[in-house]
Amino acid sequence: MGGDDEKKRKAGINAVTSMMMMLAMAHCASTSHVSMTQKAVQAICEPVKYKETCKESLSLANTTNPRDLIRIGFDAAKRHLAAALHTSTSLTKTETDPQTEKALKVCNQMLDMAIYDLQKSFDKMGQFELFRVDEYLDDIQTWLSGAVTYRVTCLDAFENNTSSARRKMEKTLKAAAEINTNALSMVNKIKNLVKSFDGLGKSRPRPLFARNHGYPVWVDHGRRKLLATNSTEGPVVADAVVDKDQSGNFTTLTAALAAVPVRPDNKTYVIHVKEGVYEEKVTIPYNLTHLTVIGDGPDKTIFTGRLNFVDGTLTVDTATFSALGSNFMAMNMGFKNTAGAVKEQAVALHVGGDMSIIYNCSIQAYQDTLYAHAHRQFYRDCNISGTIDFIFGNAAAVFQNCLLLIRKPLHGQDNMITAHGRTEPGANTGLVIQNCTISGEPEYLGVKDVSRTYLGRPWKPYARTLIVDSQIDDVIDRSGWATWPGADYDKTCWFAEFRNRGPGKAGRLRANWPGIRKVDAVQVADFLPENFIYADHWIEQSGVPFSPGNKTT
Repeated sequence: MGGDDEKKRKAGINAVTSMMMMLAMAHCASTSHVSMTQKAVQAICEPVKYKETCKESLSLANTTNPRDLIRIGFDAAKRHLAAALHTSTSLTKTETDPQTEKALKVCNQMLDMAIYDLQKSFDKMGQFELFRVDEYLDDIQTWLSGAVTYRVTCLDAFENNTSSARRKMEKTLKAAAEINTNALSMVNKIKNLVKSFDGLGKSRPRPLFARNHGYPVWVDHGRRKLLATNSTEGPVVADAVVDKDQSGNFTTLTAALAAVPVRPDNKTYVIHVKEGVYEEKVTIPYNLTHLTVIGDGPDKTIFTGRLNFVDGTLTVDTATFSALGSNFMAMNMGFKNTAGAVKEQAVALHVGGDMSIIYNCSIQAYQDTLYAHAHRQFYRDCNISGTIDFIFGNAAAVFQNCLLLIRKPLHGQDNMITAHGRTEPGANTGLVIQNCTISGEPEYLGVKDVSRTYLGRPWKPYARTLIVDSQIDDVIDRSGWATWPGADYDKTCWFAEFRNRGPGKAGRLRANWPGIRKVDAVQVADFLPENFIYADHWIEQSGVPFSPGNKTT
């Protein structure tokens, strides 16, 4: 960065600092009888949606520092979620209805992860460095959005359930929900303020990613060799080897995961899974981070299962493979759920870890194939196939150079490729399909005029999906998008198409609800990897090929 840019950046930082402090007093200048702390609390709560909840959450504050007040708000949300987790755990022990018990168990897991996200937000705000303000705010916004997502997933587990347990959980989570919404609003205001200063748009690369022989310092020697070599062309250097034929250290990935050592330095741990079909349900917990799992090819190393909703498993628990820890990477692997269309929701791959990369993988099922649940995710050179909502969730996920294949649904059903689940307008989430090919399996092509396919539908009120620079074959209904039954999300969602090609691209018969947006190249740039998921901070250093902006390779 040149000297002039650095001066401009410092000037912008000083301005942001001053404006943050002014924010804490500006709205209360005339109320001299109120203490300075109370003035600051009133000021910081003024622009948020739930003002009284905000003031109550900061009622014990003894500071005028906006950063500290926001941290106190994070901590209050965490305490409310902890109380909800305690309620959920207690109800689980006494619940006699099987479906309600399953829902409560989902809540136990989701609220635990939401608390984890809020704790990270609290810690990050405490480390706040203004010369890296944009990076810090993006992390915090991501984790706050994750906390929202997990809380909503808890309540979604009670869908069509009228038990008293559901009502208790809704009541217990109300304050946490309002504080979380307020926190997102505060962070977004600061983020927009930062954007208004030229030169503050992007911070310098993180020290975490300092280079060593062309690789970031956290990529150990084994992973460097792994990423530099196509595993199908030579031996893989790994920390552990899984082989069902017993030539490795373990015969199941679950056993290998249980043996992963604690790594205080977050050194990447690499597991090589040799060719084979592995019939096991795999869960990588949220506290198992910096893990790379590599197979021998998407049609050679395959994880398969058949758990499904019709047979009594809640959707989030149907996944054959769940990766919830941050900095996860899967490479050269296949994930399947073979329950079939008749079994309705049946997830093949569930990804929730922040900064997750899925590279050269095959993901196959029917309804709800891929659960892109939360946080920042990147999919490159993957084949993903399904029927209804086969890419769904509330992640900030970019799919680049992927093949999206539509499968034949049950008679009388229509297909939706995406179903995004954004519930908060301040959440930095969305689905971006970039330079992909959207086509159909041969079996579907014969029924495409009867069973129509749409690019997506809004699962939640503020769903966001962008299809850009992609090949769309003659498999998409001319209206392009579908609504969610019984909801008016078509007014609040954000759906857009830009610069696509092929017979299925947008034409004059495309849907024109308020949520269908006309966008230009400048607006689209905000949703491409460099800006939307801060790709230059983590994807670039992984060794996985990617295009940060408009040009795709």
